[in-house]
This record gives sequence, C-alpha cells and structure tokens, in this order.
Amino acid sequence: CRAWFTRMIDTTKKCIVILNDVDLSKINFAILSYVWGKDQKLKLLRSNRDELEEFESLTTNVPSKTIVDAINLAKELQLPYIWVDALCILQDDDKDKAIQVGAMGLLYNTANVTIVAAAGEDADAGLPGLRPNTRFAEQQEVFVVPPSRDTTSLGCTTKGISLMTTLGPYASSDFESHNLTNTKWGSRGWTMQEQYVSRRNLIFTDEQVWWSCSCATWCEEAYFDLKEVPRFQFRGARQLDSGLLELLSSTELHLGLRQALWDAYRRIVTDYTRRSFSYDGDVYDAFSAILKAFRSLAGQTFLWGLPRSRFEAALRWERMDIHHRRIAYSTLPMGPHKLRLPFPSWSWMGWIGQAEVAVSEEDAVLLAQWPEIVCYVLRTVPFRIERIENQFNDQKQHSEVLPEPGTPLRAQWKPTSNLDVSENQLLKHYAYFADESYAHLDEGVLFFWASCAEFRVELDISTGPPHWYMILSSDGQVVGKCERDFEASKMTSQQLEQHILDKTVSSQFIVLGSRSFDPSNILLDVMQIGWRGGLAHRIDVGYISEEAWVNEKPVWSLIALG
Repeated sequence: CRAWFTRMIDTTKKCIVILNDVDLSKINFAILSYVWGKDQKLKLLRSNRDELEEFESLTTNVPSKTIVDAINLAKELQLPYIWVDALCILQDDDKDKAIQVGAMGLLYNTANVTIVAAAGEDADAGLPGLRPNTRFAEQQEVFVVPPSRDTTSLGCTTKGISLMTTLGPYASSDFESHNLTNTKWGSRGWTMQEQYVSRRNLIFTDEQVWWSCSCATWCEEAYFDLKEVPRFQFRGARQLDSGLLELLSSTELHLGLRQALWDAYRRIVTDYTRRSFSYDGDVYDAFSAILKAFRSLAGQTFLWGLPRSRFEAALRWERMDIHHRRIAYSTLPMGPHKLRLPFPSWSWMGWIGQAEVAVSEEDAVLLAQWPEIVCYVLRTVPFRIERIENQFNDQKQHSEVLPEPGTPLRAQWKPTSNLDVSENQLLKHYAYFADESYAHLDEGVLFFWASCAEFRVELDISTGPPHWYMILSSDGQVVGKCERDFEASKMTSQQLEQHILDKTVSSQFIVLGSRSFDPSNILLDVMQIGWRGGLAHRIDVGYISEEAWVNEKPVWSLIALG
C-alpha cells in the first residue's frame, strides 16, 4: 500500500500537502467520488500549486461546492486528509497525471471512506443535507392519535401517535429505484472504478444518505412494516473486492469460482461501456484500477481490456447498442515511446457504445467453441512480435478434453495446423511496420494466420427491431448473420432506405473460431474487416456455415489487425 508520493488536502489547515513515500494503509483519509460536469472552479495547476500549498489557501481560493462540502465532512469525521482529483493531480502535467492516475485504485481501496456525491449534475451541486435548504422532499405526517393535554389534576400532555410518509418511492420488492444507473454520477466512466474498488461508501443522494460496505447497507430512512429491509443497489465492494475476488484469490480455484470471475468481468465491461466521458480518450485510464484488481486478486492480465488468458475468444465480443469508432487517442501517453496511442478496433475500448465480452472458463467444453487463430502482438522497442500467451494454457487444456474439430471440409479452409508467425514472415508481408513512423502502434496491432473469404452483407428489416445483418453467398443465399443494427429503428423511411443501401456491401471476412454441438453442422465465428493504410480493422462479428465458407474459395492469409 505504499505510494511514491501523493498529495492530500489537509482538512484542518485547508491546504494541499505532499506526502512522500507514504504507506496509505497507515494514514486516515477520505476520498471523493463525484462528477465534474462543467469545468472546475479551482484546479491544481503548475501556476498555482505553490499558492495552494499555503496555510488556509482553500479558504481564499474556493473550490466547487461538492469539494468544499467533502472537505468539511471529512473534518467532521475526524479524518485529517481527503483526496480529490481536481486538487491532488496537476491538471496540466501529463507525467504527474500518469503517476496519480496509476495510484487511484490503491487510493480508493485504502481510503477510510469514499464520499460519493451521487446527487446533482456537476461539482457545484454540493452534498445534500450538509448545508441548510439543500433537501426538498416533503414528508407528510398523519396523526393516528392526536396530541392532547390531560385536563385532570395531573395536567399531563400526550404527544399522540403519528405516521409519516417514507422517502422513496419503492415501486417493487427489489427496490430497483435505489440503483444509481440513472444519475449523472452513475452514467460517468470514471466513477465506475471508484465504485468497484472502494471498501466503504458514504453515498449522498438527493434526499438521504446511504452507507454501503461489504458487511452492511444502511440509509437514513427507517422501515418497520416491510418484510425485507431495502438494499441499496450499489455494486461496488460487495460484488468485486470483498466478495467475488476474495474467493478468487485462493490458489485452489475450481471451475465454478473461475467461471464466476468471467461472469463478473462480463458484467463490469457491460456496465462500463454504457457510460460516457467528457474526454473519450480516458476510456483506458478510467478502467485501469479494475484491471489491476483482477491482476492482483485473480492473476489475470489484459491487453487493451481483453484478457490474455482468453484472448482469441474475447476478440468475438459483441455490441449491445449503437456503436461508433472511438476516434480519440489515449488521454495520457502510453507505451515505451510515451505517446498518445489510438485505440485498436479489435478491442471494445476502440468503440463508443455498450459491449459484452462473453468469455468462459472452458469455451471448448461448455460452449463447444474452438479458437482457430493464434495472435501475436507488435512490439517496437526493440522491434519484434510476441505471442499472446494464454495464461492457463488453453490449447493444452482443450486438446485433452475435446479434440480439435475435424470435418471433411476443414482442410479446404485451414490448410495447416501451424499458426506460428515469425518476424521474417511479418517483414515479408508487412515490411513497412519496421518503419519508425509505425511506432505509435506498439501493442495495438495483432498478427495471425487466418482463412479469408468475400461475402455480401445486407440489412434484414423483415424482422425486429433491432434488425440483423444477413451474410449472403455469391449466389444470394443467406449463409450466416452479423450483429444487430440498433440505428435503423430510429430512422425515417427515407433515412432507412439510404441506410440499407449504405450497408449492403461486399466485404471480407476472417475466421476467428468454430463451434458446434453437432459435428455435421460446423459454424465458423467470423469477423468482418475493412482495410485502411495497409492495416485491417474490425467492422463486425458474426457466424457463417462451414460449407458456405468453403464454397466461396477462401484463401489463407497473414492478417495485420489494428
């Protein structure tokens, strides 16, 4: 739990202090999780950092209301420090940002409490309830026994008995209204990892405060006539840190627990990709603490958000709503050259829109799925390619429990079982990647041998919405499907007509894997690709029957996918 250095706000001195080589587990501090919204009133910059380190500087230089409230709350809780990103990270220094962002998971996980500002639209909303007139719900009181004064000689006064309406409403027994998904805070990308790695959370909603940790969930409201106390749907410490991954830290992991890991990963990615960013390039940094949690507690490593141990299977991730290519480069410099890097199309991080990565512990056994490619990644310092090793040695496991599928057609589209990619092969087919101008693609380009074929793609509007993309053979027969189209249902008839024309194209496909519960009916998992600047890029994924694939005379090619 040691940090090289970090800044904190001293809640008594009301200024920024620097803590060098500090063991965070041995100091008491709070941390703030909130949304910026509009730009901050006060940020730490190189030009004002000396001033903000002076005694009571935060009383003359006033931050946004939420930050002021959080500082005062931390002091009331007798916590000497609080960490707030706007004032503890140099906002105009990429090197400082990289250090502090890299430590955010540690900070949120070791803080005594995370103060969650879940109310309001920006950092000026404050923490409702700390200031007068910041809560507006009116509770009605109904007297069952009116108050009265005893007219006897005792002269006693009774206050009566009354009932009050509760804060709510609670429309269903599972109290889904407590889920923060529909709040601004719950829709932002950065707040998700803060939510998942925090141990204790003090959550400020519009009308009451909640407490959530791995052991209990409480709110200000009291309920005595309900069968079950309402539980706050705050997916954080309960599901990730002290729950699932605590079990997964055991070295003796059986199939059920390891599958629980992938179920958690799928849910987390699906939740994360529905969220938004003020800066689209933040998508990697805002997920880094969760990736570190999986690594430290379950031994998993990732490449652009995809698990290395299930990499080829994870390439088949699917979109769940409208998707657009992420144009922005990474906000912070990355890689050996310390450059802002483009997000690869093969990763869900390379797209804006909700996605699902449905990997499992034993793809071959449970889903009858088999990877048909072996991926290598480009490294530029020094120039080389490296195989993305499967941590749990999937190929060996699969060969022991399920032999590689063999059909009479197989040799016609996969002429060899040797899928190794050598540096000489790379330079023969893609010599330009050795040029320094491609250094920014470090770890962003995959190389693998794959079967390739041409098919026509056409949007089918006879069913849905959402509508499916049908894959057609050269003679017009439907031989497979791509993913769903989530845009067409929102278009006018004129827009839809043009959309169908735009999407009816001849396109190249590559085989990623195969699957079947019936050896006589093999389906090939495919990726639709396009080419730009000598580099393939993902368009969509789908499936095609093996027989139809062979009929289109596929070729065996070395693919460079970026």
